[in-house]
Amino acid sequence: MVTSIIVIRKHGLASMGICAAIASNIFAIVVGLGLPWFLQCLINWSKSGDYRNASVSIKSDALPYTSVLLLITIFALLFTFKACKWKIYTKFSLVCVIIHILFMAASISLELLIVP
Repeated sequence: MVTSIIVIRKHGLASMGICAAIASNIFAIVVGLGLPWFLQCLINWSKSGDYRNASVSIKSDALPYTSVLLLITIFALLFTFKACKWKIYTKFSLVCVIIHILFMAASISLELLIVP
């Protein structure tokens, strides 16, 4: 976020700042989810000695709903970009914050309310 702000404020390159923010989020998701799962697979593999038992179980009955909700969030972001004529204004930022808060509240609620 800090590098995006520096690029936007000092150099006036808002598109580069947005690209950096999106890329850093993608990197955080890939490393934040992929690396722990990879390490857990290695641990499971070393314990069992069989690579077929090296999987990681995800215990979430709300995962399909959260995935669909995430896809809806992406479309909402694209719609917001289009509505703001592909320009970043304060209104755009506010809508993005609201979309994020709604997504987080809905996904947490789904995890808490859907009982296996």
